[in-house]
Amino acid sequence: MKTRYGLWWPALAIVMLLTSCSGAGMPAGPSQDSDAYPKYVDANADGVNDYIQNGTHDPGTRAGHAFVDANGDGICDYAQNGSASWHGPGFVDGNANGICDRWETGNPASNQPGGLRFRDDNGNGVNDYVESLGHGQVGHPFVDANRDGICDRAQNGTPAWHGPGYVDADGDSVPDNWQPGGMGYGGPGNHGPMANGRGKGR
Repeated sequence: MKTRYGLWWPALAIVMLLTSCSGAGMPAGPSQDSDAYPKYVDANADGVNDYIQNGTHDPGTRAGHAFVDANGDGICDYAQNGSASWHGPGFVDGNANGICDRWETGNPASNQPGGLRFRDDNGNGVNDYVESLGHGQVGHPFVDANRDGICDRAQNGTPAWHGPGYVDADGDSVPDNWQPGGMGYGGPGNHGPMANGRGKGR
């Protein structure tokens, strides 16, 4: 009996060690979550993401930007200018610099699989994936009726994907992540949508 237990103990110890280390060294970010970010939800069924509209605007944190709408189209301007301004649940800012870690260049949590990515190789402050050269095949062509250099479908609040990770298994031209039941559809986050004026401008 002693011999049998003596043979089992080293094997059991190795299994326990491998189990405890299975997640070590993996980067933080959307790939470690069960969600895709940013979120899309359309409770009023107007075809526009509620998190970027007046009244249900959500900058991700109470210290985020205020709802700004210079062109009067009902959509937050920060969601239309291609910047790394966040909207909806999922905002994480470990270094407290006001930029979501998921979209901050050089941050270990940035650009992980599972959500929209932000990249700015030309340094103009606009996500390369919504510009003509970086647009790629994401279920729709690059369209720029107002000629501001940004894809119109990245500005109108519709569930149009930009960048890597586009999946449309049912072929309806709507990213699967942003359809009801998808990983990126809705979700209350830490505080839910915020009423206009509760965030701080920047």
